[in-house]
Amino acid sequence: MQKQNGFKKLYVILVIFVLLFGIAIGGYLVLKSKTSEADILNQQISELIKKQSASENDDFDHDGLKNWEEETWRTNPNNPDTDGDGYLDGEEVASGYDPTKKAPGDELPDKKTKSRRPESGNLTQVFVSVLEEKIGFGQIAPFIDAEGNLLAIGSQVQPATQGEFDEALVRVMPPFVYELTEPPIKNEDIKIGQKDDRKTIEKYMKEFLTILENTELFNQQNESDETIMQKAIEDKDFTLSNIAALSYKQVYEQVLQLEVPLSVLDAHKNFIKAAYSMYKVHENMKEIDKDPLKTIIALECYNSKTKIDYRDAVKQLVELASNL
Repeated sequence: MQKQNGFKKLYVILVIFVLLFGIAIGGYLVLKSKTSEADILNQQISELIKKQSASENDDFDHDGLKNWEEETWRTNPNNPDTDGDGYLDGEEVASGYDPTKKAPGDELPDKKTKSRRPESGNLTQVFVSVLEEKIGFGQIAPFIDAEGNLLAIGSQVQPATQGEFDEALVRVMPPFVYELTEPPIKNEDIKIGQKDDRKTIEKYMKEFLTILENTELFNQQNESDETIMQKAIEDKDFTLSNIAALSYKQVYEQVLQLEVPLSVLDAHKNFIKAAYSMYKVHENMKEIDKDPLKTIIALECYNSKTKIDYRDAVKQLVELASNL
């Protein structure tokens, strides 16, 4: 594959993708932030220039495997997810899974699999690698003319090209979405109480509300989560977003330690999951410069799922308390 020939096409495609995705989630990102098109383009230029001097000890496709390890595992050094199951090759190897066999059922016979795969690396870099592969195989139409000028942004993106974008996203998003929405806990981590009477439920609710009231987020924040995220991205000031992330993390961890009556168990689990997701979403705001794709996905997850789940979980517990 001629990587150098696809360089500028790749930069332009990534910029278009980030712009389009940013618009789709309500303008939180890129167009309203201080991360300009040139900033993102320059970031990708630097990244891909590094690839030109890659050695066997480098990780060409940012999947967690060095180039020489790709040969050992017989994986594609230009494809971060060789088997196309949504998990990076390096993540699979580190967790005891076969990077050349699709999940499920891809456990390595001589390895003990871990309960949770490692967290995703830089998704923007991985996305670049996937698009670069598509450019090399002619699966994405050019976005530049013979002089290297941008042909179009947004309105002229062809459906077939958008389909390739979508397919590339499907290859890099699932593990990260899982990280955003699934707390690293097991069923046995939930402390189910022996009693389930009114007094026990009242005790649980009192402890739950105390946790919410005592966190820095609920004591000091007068801004909505949406405003906090928007300010973080626009002003590159992550103070409030970091406070929010820490506060939701504290809520998640402290509620997890409560002894829960059986009749409240489902609502309890729903809240733990939602609070964890709120923590992870806020935590990924600061990735805007290093890994803008992670921030984009985190925002989309918040808009389409996390904020709804959190609101519903709190409402469910409050209604249980009001019915006592």
